[in-house]
Amino acid sequence: MQRYDSYKPSGVEWIGEVPFHWKKCRFKNFLQLITTPSFSETKIGLENIESSTGRFIPTETTYEGNGVEFNCEDIVYGKLRPYLKKVWLAEFSGNAVGDFFIWRCQGNAKASYVKYLLLSEDFTDVANGSTTGAKMPRVSSDFILTLGYFLPPLEEQERIAEYLDRRCAEIDSIINKEEQAIALLDELKQTIISEAVTRGLDPTVPLKPSGVDWIGNIPAHWQVSRLKNITSLFGRIGYRGYTVADLVSLGEGVITLSPSNMVNGSMDYSFCSYLSWEKYYESPEIMIKNGDVILVKTGSTYGKTSYVSDLPMEATINPQIVVFKHIVGNSKFLFYLLCTNFLQHQIKRGVGGSTIPTLSEGFILNCMHPLPPLEEQERIAEYLDRRCAEIDEAKERKQRQIELLREMKQTLISDAVTGRVKVF
Repeated sequence: MQRYDSYKPSGVEWIGEVPFHWKKCRFKNFLQLITTPSFSETKIGLENIESSTGRFIPTETTYEGNGVEFNCEDIVYGKLRPYLKKVWLAEFSGNAVGDFFIWRCQGNAKASYVKYLLLSEDFTDVANGSTTGAKMPRVSSDFILTLGYFLPPLEEQERIAEYLDRRCAEIDSIINKEEQAIALLDELKQTIISEAVTRGLDPTVPLKPSGVDWIGNIPAHWQVSRLKNITSLFGRIGYRGYTVADLVSLGEGVITLSPSNMVNGSMDYSFCSYLSWEKYYESPEIMIKNGDVILVKTGSTYGKTSYVSDLPMEATINPQIVVFKHIVGNSKFLFYLLCTNFLQHQIKRGVGGSTIPTLSEGFILNCMHPLPPLEEQERIAEYLDRRCAEIDEAKERKQRQIELLREMKQTLISDAVTGRVKVF
């Protein structure tokens, strides 16, 4: 892309040099903070604004209370955790409930351009660096309004915004297609797993009714069993729980696994908590080994399952997780069984808890499933390891492409609103 004919120092660190004809100002010169209370029933919250894209996402969420009035062409800006970049150019009037600033352009400023300015990586980094509050960091309106900037002429703003609208839409369309492709790969993976653990690998084998509607026909030489017949389930016993005081630093204890360590059926040890050796030895039945299968019993991700491998050190589980032990058969086959939609559906029927969803261990163990002979379990597990690895690699390639496209989009926006490149 071409650059402008001449530049000048801006004196603003996050901008650098700017086109010579852009005018020095502060955000308060072209933005007005709207604080008018709203009683409109057309309410929106933070979840209605997609991070980084500027898109509005309709939901069925009902918001309590009232917020701030916004009109069409106002900019709705999420002040909570600015790095999430919740920025939306309003397409209708309504009531913004929650942690929002409502910005209205004034003077020689075009709202469609300012939206991109607020979405830019350069502005976001500055805003994020100013936040206060450890748990819920927020940026202040005074900080934003006193920031220095150099504003291009109105006609130029319009042309930059039109260009970014077009190019961002093109990039978003490609990203959407890649995300759809990933979803199709997930469906393919689930289909391959379900067919292998219910029908086996030989399509010519005689079948028989399983007697269970959601399982259907199974190979004639297979059985139908319950999980309690092939494994035992262990969790952290209440009186052996632990508190923050039992957590230690790396090198002073063992890993205590949490749902955040369970990623796409595998384990991620990038961010771990560590528990004292005393608490570890107190519960030998939940000492985790490679080849164990773990499942989230409590919390929003209940039912999530992972196969434990490549443990970097001794490990145990936190109270949200249970571990399958004493497995009669192939543990990897059990893992794939637990990943199927039909078994997940059974397991989740046993959820209870009025505020925090919790699965019943007894209900889990009573779930029914097809059971092939051990040698066949091993062949199925090896086959699924290979096929799932191929699909996961394809997904990773597409995910990398999505990340590159998002980086390209961010660079495009930042370069355009700081004048590093001339986009028209």
